[in-house]
Amino acid sequence: MWRAQSRPRAAERKTEMAEPETLLQATDQDIENALVYADTMVLRGLLYQLTGDEDILRTEVTATRSGFLEVQALAHPEDGATLRKKAAELAKSLRDRQQTSLDFGPRERLQSSLELTAGQTIPERDVAMWTEELGLDPEARGLKWPTTPSPDQLQDFEVLVIGAGMSGLNAAIQLKNAGIAYSIVEKNADLGGTWQENRYPGARVDTPSRGYCHVYGADFIYPYPFSPQSDNLRYLQWIAERFGVQDTIEFRTEVTSLIWHDDVSLWEASLVGPNGPEVRRYNAVISAVGFLSRPNIPTLPGQGEFQGEIVHTATWRDDLDIAGKRVAIIGSGCSGYQALAEIAKSASHTYLFQREPSWVYETAGYLSPYPSEINWLERNFPYYRNFLRFRSMWMFGPETLGRVFLKDRSFNDAIREERLAFMQKKFANRPDLMTKMLPSTPPMTSRPVLVDENWSVYDVLVQENSDLVTENIEKLTANGILDVTGTEHAVDVIVLATGFRANDFLFPMDIRGKGGMTLSELWSKDGARAYLGTMLPGFPNLFTLYGPNINSAGGGGNPAIQESQTRFILNSLAHLVLHDLSRVEVTDEAYAQYNNELDDAEAAKIYVGSDAKNYYMNEYGRSAANCPFDIRKMWEWLRDPSGQYTCSAPGTSMNADSKVKPYFGQDLVAT
Repeated sequence: MWRAQSRPRAAERKTEMAEPETLLQATDQDIENALVYADTMVLRGLLYQLTGDEDILRTEVTATRSGFLEVQALAHPEDGATLRKKAAELAKSLRDRQQTSLDFGPRERLQSSLELTAGQTIPERDVAMWTEELGLDPEARGLKWPTTPSPDQLQDFEVLVIGAGMSGLNAAIQLKNAGIAYSIVEKNADLGGTWQENRYPGARVDTPSRGYCHVYGADFIYPYPFSPQSDNLRYLQWIAERFGVQDTIEFRTEVTSLIWHDDVSLWEASLVGPNGPEVRRYNAVISAVGFLSRPNIPTLPGQGEFQGEIVHTATWRDDLDIAGKRVAIIGSGCSGYQALAEIAKSASHTYLFQREPSWVYETAGYLSPYPSEINWLERNFPYYRNFLRFRSMWMFGPETLGRVFLKDRSFNDAIREERLAFMQKKFANRPDLMTKMLPSTPPMTSRPVLVDENWSVYDVLVQENSDLVTENIEKLTANGILDVTGTEHAVDVIVLATGFRANDFLFPMDIRGKGGMTLSELWSKDGARAYLGTMLPGFPNLFTLYGPNINSAGGGGNPAIQESQTRFILNSLAHLVLHDLSRVEVTDEAYAQYNNELDDAEAAKIYVGSDAKNYYMNEYGRSAANCPFDIRKMWEWLRDPSGQYTCSAPGTSMNADSKVKPYFGQDLVAT
């Protein structure tokens, strides 16, 4: 991944690249300049795949830190220079032959090529998953019908998709490609889900953008390594238009209830849209409402007296002008810290009202756009964007991000010491802030807040026109906020960065399954659960995307796990269609077994028993949000419910010892 500090200062650059549109128009200097910005670990694997040059196998790597993650990088700078030279020679030869494409090279070489890019060994069992992540095959996670269904089999089968965010759009695209009839409804006036709603200043993704897309969207060019809200929304608009689902979405339409009718094996959906309430019936329902979709909006004492503006980060108004205003941010999670850093650039004064501070993790280039040369390489150097995607996913994968969530005293302590060093650097002259901004729980016990190393909440708080308020709020007044010490803080705008009702899954829909069972009855013991984060016993043909225990704490990005879930769902539906069946459901025993294994895996996570108060833990003292499983386990489980990929030989499956069997005739019953 490109790191901001590797970019030469403008005065040192040979040229400010007047980019040729294509490789065929590039001069030698253009190519060499672009490759200055190439990730040498990407070149290491990519060049080997394309050329088979065995000299590359002799390059060495060493462990290094990338933010709070430990990754592998080239051990010797001269190897990086050699790789850039080899890449330049290849690009120039393609240009000279007026050739814009290149054979990918033998698939037998790919495992070694991926290992060279990662800098680590990749077991044979994992190669298929990482090959999908390259994005070479845009249909890799779509439905592949084992036999072609007849028109009669498809005629009366329809699926309801609820939500037009990242997971809902993917479901619609895959259903459309499979030829399965669907309806997709969205409560908002436009598509985008969280990126449509969260428009607050500073909103941006906290996983690498190169991996924050579907395998069929791998050719979308992100201008940032960690893209802001506008680019994430633009990506979703792009896939909706590209795959022709934009015009199928029913906007301003909300599902209020879902009732299962056992006698006819159909879901009855009650909806409210622009034309009022209506009732429809569907064979299956895919909920893609997410779990960070309903804002937690507190009612503050005296709220009616306040004469200024009050806005939640998830309901930000585009016409809200905070320039020159006194702004209070209430909340110290990811959105609060992001918003403060951006709002402070134009506000006259900022206040951060904070009960418990969050750990922050400096990330090189977090706010900076890619140098244009990187995007040029993505467009013009064969398969560079695919290997950059893999490298980005690997760096936030199970061997890296998955590790930091584990209880490992020495490793946890090392992360804490790094966090403290960053704080001490920023608060060198403000010991009072050092004390107040020091969390009481270990790092990684709440959502990690990624920040730019040069501008973040820490830099704002040391400014003269910024105050940190740790006293509780007594009430709002006409002119601002009164804390419990009697101090009134005069403000013009109050920003509620108070998060979401994250543990209220599928709220506020009234959903009733077999025998009238409600979700509250199913989840009465200890909160929301699901089988593979996707199915619920007693609720046939109801599937959840980004539902209970699917937020990855085992490495891997959310788009990847949602794609795997969707493939599993479509394969389940295809089984019904092809065999003239009407329902598929998970057994009670399988649901219990899966969640037993989930609880065992979760016990190893650092956030368990940490006393941290955030959405990682619900009111029952367990996480209903996070998935503690290694994403490679989830990928295997979700790959195909027909069981064609099952393997229990030692070393061939991460699930060889698991009693979870997500296959028809085992955990799944289709009738």
